Amino acid sequence: MYGAEPRTPAESTRHAPAEAVVVDFSHHSDAFAERPFQVLAELREPAPIVWSTAHEGFWVVTDHQAVIDGLADYERFTPSSGPAIPANPFGTRHIPVGLDPPLHTT
Repeated sequence: MYGAEPRTPAESTRHAPAEAVVVDFSHHSDAFAERPFQVLAELREPAPIVWSTAHEGFWVVTDHQAVIDGLADYERFTPSSGPAIPANPFGTRHIPVGLDPPLHTT
């Protein structure tokens, strides 16, 4: 898992956007469990937001301001498919984090 050099989008999975920095990172890896802060620092080096090929692909946001911005921009960054990576096999929703406004705010 992560520790490998970032790959080009052509080597990535089917969902990676063309402009993405692509890495192989899993938050379920032994490396992340043993040294999470070092792994996150390594992920931040090429870009504050990277695309991981693990678990069929997902965004990894390592910059504090980017996290804040993403949480506020629910139209582009929706939890509608669920907040769990890999996806929850039971199909249940995590309330309220699995809902967008107005459902989240009602």
